[in-house]
Amino acid sequence: MLILSNGSPKSATSLYYHFTSELIRLKHGDSSMIELTNLVQSGELQGISHFVLNLNPETLEKLIQLADEFGPVAVKVHSELFPELIEALSKGRCLMTYGYRDPRDMILSARDHN
Repeated sequence: MLILSNGSPKSATSLYYHFTSELIRLKHGDSSMIELTNLVQSGELQGISHFVLNLNPETLEKLIQLADEFGPVAVKVHSELFPELIEALSKGRCLMTYGYRDPRDMILSARDHN
């Protein structure tokens, strides 16, 4: 199962990702998360560690295949919905948490990091 942690930048997507990945690690081990990191490091997926930068239909399919082969995997993204993602969600091929946060908190968080 692919689990996407999505939301606007500074909306707690990292927090959701860490909770989800820790649950996966405790139940299923690290193999899928290690494989995700390997795909990013090899350049097959554009991103940084567990954060996939350009979620598009091709990348979504690669991530679903990764989860099918290695077990549940959590991925952090900042992505708009697109038809293939909506279809994958509606057919149960992946799940998504979506972070909402008070914009004032997002501004303060961004200010602290910049």
